[in-house]
Amino acid sequence: MTLIFQLVLAFFVLYSFAMVIAVPVAYASPSNWNQTRPLILVGSILWLLLVIVVAVLNAFVI
Repeated sequence: MTLIFQLVLAFFVLYSFAMVIAVPVAYASPSNWNQTRPLILVGSILWLLLVIVVAVLNAFVI
């Protein structure tokens, strides 16, 4: 269980770094706003689900 938690946490950290870069770039390009808006929404929902998964797995590890 600890290995699964560590893998999910590592993916969460890497995904967060990617979102830190991708979201401002998407907001900075006004011409592609209609294309990037759904990607930002899906990315944010995935990030929130990862937060919940990490929290649940953390309860099992400790």
